[in-house]
Amino acid sequence: MAKRLLLVLGMWGLLAASPAVAQEADLGEQVARLVEQLDAMSLADREAAEKELSALGPKVLAHLPTPNRRMAAEQRQRLERVRQKLESASAEAATRPTQVTLSGEDLPLSEVLAEIQRQTGNTIVDFREQVGQQTAELTVSVDFQETPFWEAMDQLLDETGLTIYGYGGEGQLALVSAMAAYAPRGDTGIYSGPFRFEPVELEARRNLRSDQGALLRLRLEASWEPRLIPIALQQATDALSAQDDLGNTLTLLNAGRDLEIPVVPNSSIVEMEVPFELPSREATEIAEIKGSLNALLLGERVKFRFDNLAGARKVVKKKGKVEVVLENVRRNNLAWEVQITTRFQDAYSAFESHRGWVFQNPAYLEDAQGERENYGSLNSTGRTADSAGAAYLFLIDGDIDDYTFVYETPAAVFSLPVDYELKNLKLP
Repeated sequence: MAKRLLLVLGMWGLLAASPAVAQEADLGEQVARLVEQLDAMSLADREAAEKELSALGPKVLAHLPTPNRRMAAEQRQRLERVRQKLESASAEAATRPTQVTLSGEDLPLSEVLAEIQRQTGNTIVDFREQVGQQTAELTVSVDFQETPFWEAMDQLLDETGLTIYGYGGEGQLALVSAMAAYAPRGDTGIYSGPFRFEPVELEARRNLRSDQGALLRLRLEASWEPRLIPIALQQATDALSAQDDLGNTLTLLNAGRDLEIPVVPNSSIVEMEVPFELPSREATEIAEIKGSLNALLLGERVKFRFDNLAGARKVVKKKGKVEVVLENVRRNNLAWEVQITTRFQDAYSAFESHRGWVFQNPAYLEDAQGERENYGSLNSTGRTADSAGAAYLFLIDGDIDDYTFVYETPAAVFSLPVDYELKNLKLP
């Protein structure tokens, strides 16, 4: 019988709460109790509440109330300290790869994937059946000791003959059988924090009728740990440089223009193209390419609930760095119209007109039995640099006050710089 050694040392494990805290049934109620305790009569109780809130980790950010004038001065200060500490921890955690510690021989792949998912918070699914491939159980032998997620996955996939299917759904990594001709992922992958890069193709093109139009195009794939939800990757051309093996600097075409790589919904991988002027024929390879991407990421999703809907107007609720305003609820012919505005404290460029993620946020009515009524249609009601508005139309029987309006949205948007470096790419 194979022996298994399973040690949990992942990034989120380091931020986990004590066992007693982890057994709390309702995190929101626990946070509310501790926030109230920040204003306790005893200094020891106030300090204990601040310490316990901080120990719960970044997952409580969505439940922390926004400091307001109704709070005592010290309560506001302590709450703000907790928020700043957890936001810093969350941002720092996002920049680091999760880690895997797991060893054993001839282990069922399904069990190994389940353990990696448990340690890292990354959802991994066997997608072979969905694409019509054989689904026989595979076994693997692994020895991961605090191994970064992507390095562990590449080793695992190379051993089992699997690879990544990039369109298996948002928030998960889908695995399928690899083509036999593919090079080992461990040989081609470039790792940078929670991101993985892989150069896929170099194409040289020369126009025989003109000196113009000659170029060298690099095609590069970028993927990320599925716990992250990027909505766009941005490549500043002034943060990109390359040299050939003769020491010559490659000239980047369209220099001075930032390249934006949109992320397709339900995907876990994007492809980016970088064009250079065609290098000298004497050059045999690109010796080095250095770049820095900016990843625009959505934070953990939180849920807002609005009751007493009939005639509701300008009802404001906040969680984390997001504010949702129930602007109004009214009759619109045979339907009920629910109009909201979503606003972020730090929006970066998340609400630019070409970004549609905010209109994919779940929004529905819920009756007393917990049954959902989905909206029939939605319309945009405007955007600003930090907000977007939407009107949802519901066709329901009965009184709107028999329902609760539920809206789910990320609690924050943040920007993550991702550096990468490629070496020794053979020229065509």
